[in-house]
Amino acid sequence: MSNDGDLLQLPLDGVFGEVAEFIGADAAVTLVNSMRPSTSRSWRVCFYVPKRLKVDYSLVRIIGWRDASCLSRSFGGEILQTSNLRMHEREWRSISIFALHLRSNASVHRIAEELGVDRTTVAKTLSGKPPEGLNAWFPLNFKGLV
Repeated sequence: MSNDGDLLQLPLDGVFGEVAEFIGADAAVTLVNSMRPSTSRSWRVCFYVPKRLKVDYSLVRIIGWRDASCLSRSFGGEILQTSNLRMHEREWRSISIFALHLRSNASVHRIAEELGVDRTTVAKTLSGKPPEGLNAWFPLNFKGLV
């Protein structure tokens, strides 16, 4: 399993959690984000894990041979369904914005460039309440950050 970042703490439950246990959260996120959502339910992603892998399969191209073969051994022949993880994006972005600001006192412009978001988004996030749990990493008074 890969050594995932200390701030990106996605809930490792359901199918996503099972996949992440085998290939790591980073590879699981990459896989889920690479798949198209289900047509009937846009919040859901479905993908097939073949029993026998070939080098040109999309699963191999997305996460690599090692991780794909690990999934194939564990879930071969199954169609897996999981959330598209969009519900976690706002929380991750908020934690990342505050973490960059508190760790390196980065400017709004630099944080926006680093995360690929609008400067307005960064400024609004920093002017609001920090996400729950952030105080455990940075025991500071959050008033007047911007």
